[in-house]
Amino acid sequence: MTSTNSGESKRVGWLRGVVFDCVDYKAQATFWSQVLDVGIYKDMPDWRELAAGQGGVVMGFQPADNARVQGGLRLDIEVEDLDDGQAAMEAHGASLVQVVRYSEDEEHRIMADPEGNEFTLVLPFPEDW
Repeated sequence: MTSTNSGESKRVGWLRGVVFDCVDYKAQATFWSQVLDVGIYKDMPDWRELAAGQGGVVMGFQPADNARVQGGLRLDIEVEDLDDGQAAMEAHGASLVQVVRYSEDEEHRIMADPEGNEFTLVLPFPEDW
């Protein structure tokens, strides 16, 4: 794959999932599960995740909080290393919005593209996920 700039283009990450911030995340997950005819893979407090569909991308649903616009939609971009992924994204014009820690060993980096559209850098799922 070649870039329109100069030289070879190197992939920074890949689309792992689409995440919805919802008023009623359980109802939204049920709706999309029925529409896409895929099961609910993870059902945890404040998170529901559908089984990967035919394209291999997962859909996640979580309740909206005061920091996010309700009904928000963002992409999860999986990278091998958060620091390297962030640096590469910034080199392409993205900016860091916020670092979010869901637990001691789970950190996400909310980034914005050059027009302000947010996406999240995430690490690969743990083996036992």
